[in-house]
Amino acid sequence: MAGKKPDTPFLVEQKRERIMNAALAVFARKGYGETTVPDVAHEAGVAVGTIYNYFESKRELLISLMKERFFTASLVNLLEDTSQKDDMAFLSAFMENRLRFGFDNIDSFMFLFSEVNRDPEVRKQWVEQILKPIMARVESFIESRMAAGDFKINDPAVLARAMTGMGIGFILLYSLEREGSPIDASKPGDISLVLAELLHKGLKGGEHESG
Repeated sequence: MAGKKPDTPFLVEQKRERIMNAALAVFARKGYGETTVPDVAHEAGVAVGTIYNYFESKRELLISLMKERFFTASLVNLLEDTSQKDDMAFLSAFMENRLRFGFDNIDSFMFLFSEVNRDPEVRKQWVEQILKPIMARVESFIESRMAAGDFKINDPAVLARAMTGMGIGFILLYSLEREGSPIDASKPGDISLVLAELLHKGLKGGEHESG
């Protein structure tokens, strides 16, 4: 009798994604500390042993979630393509990318963000695997614009964190206000344009085009 054929790479990735989505749903509902691997398996509709075929532990599953949900493919593509965008287009695209991610996944974002602050080991891995690579890419873009004389600043690390902080701040405020927020009806693209314009005018030393 022939054995079961191994899953194709597509099915393997599909199952892994299903497990991660299930874990995020259960973590957000029950909290990371109260969630067990069997809880995740039940949510995903797989055997408990299947979870361990993809992740060594519940902590590794959480770290993978943080890495892949925060450091999204769209953000990576945006940061790697900065040389082909003008300043305003990049600033606006960066802000919209982060705002859209946060607004579309508000509960998941709040859970992941709070877990980063709660667990020192998780925070350390998040900083090393997610925050530092993002900041390095943003700083690289800023330095290139400084070298060209376009940005009138002398500390790219500060600007990179100001840009990121604006996005995180908006998401955190929206998570508190929800439907009562004055920006509830606003589109991430519209908000990002306002934020990008504020940054752009400041970076240009107050200069802006007229008409």
